[in-house]
Amino acid sequence: MASTISVRQIDGVSGVVCVDCNLSPATGATGATGATGAIAVDAVELVDLLATIDPAVGMLVFREADDAATEATGAAARTRIVHLVERLRAEPEHVAAIRRVPAVNAIKRVHDGVVAEAVDRETLNLLRPPEVVNRQALDAALSRLGAVADDPPVNPTVLVSSVGGSVLVVDPLPD
Repeated sequence: MASTISVRQIDGVSGVVCVDCNLSPATGATGATGATGAIAVDAVELVDLLATIDPAVGMLVFREADDAATEATGAAARTRIVHLVERLRAEPEHVAAIRRVPAVNAIKRVHDGVVAEAVDRETLNLLRPPEVVNRQALDAALSRLGAVADDPPVNPTVLVSSVGGSVLVVDPLPD
């Protein structure tokens, strides 16, 4: 089974497309979140995809296709997407935005199988999709990467930050 990435408009949000990513069981590549919750996309497929998207589109939203599996989840996901897009538009010095989820579990530093110390969770966060990425920054980062077919999947947000782009980490919306 081949990997798939589908692109669609987001109702009421101009200049932005949503890139729904699906994992290919055969390759383990394109478009899924792994245990870390980060999107991973085949770079060559991403380059090909960008070539098909209207140049007027200035932002891409990467998320798991499963996020829209139910209408309720889809509505919640749309709210998160709109919030991230608005924040990134309001702070153009950043090239990507991702939401944070504060760490709530106990975290310990372990040495040689023994708990050495507790880790202060105050500054620890999980970074979760959706990820909103400036299209120009992504194009530039992919050009610098020089993607080839056997490259490992890339995370769009990590990719743009690896070439100097600033990623805005956004607080979660209240329930």
